Amino acid sequence: MEQLAERIGMAVSIARHPKQNEILTIAEELLPPSWGVAKTPSIHMDSGLVGVKPAPDATINPQEAEAIGAKLEILTGYRLSFR
Repeated sequence: MEQLAERIGMAVSIARHPKQNEILTIAEELLPPSWGVAKTPSIHMDSGLVGVKPAPDATINPQEAEAIGAKLEILTGYRLSFR
């Protein structure tokens, strides 16, 4: 980081907390329309979860949910949870 700071001519630091809006944007992009998620997912910083509430009539394939959850965790470090 010191080298980068020297190169760009300004201080560089690591944020204490991730950007919540970025995590939610990624989650929303990953969720398929077939789940019928009408509300913005919720983020639980203390537990590292992104909560989604699918439509009551949504049919969710467990393998698809697992794959989406795995990708969300790889991209953000947060796990998918259903409300």
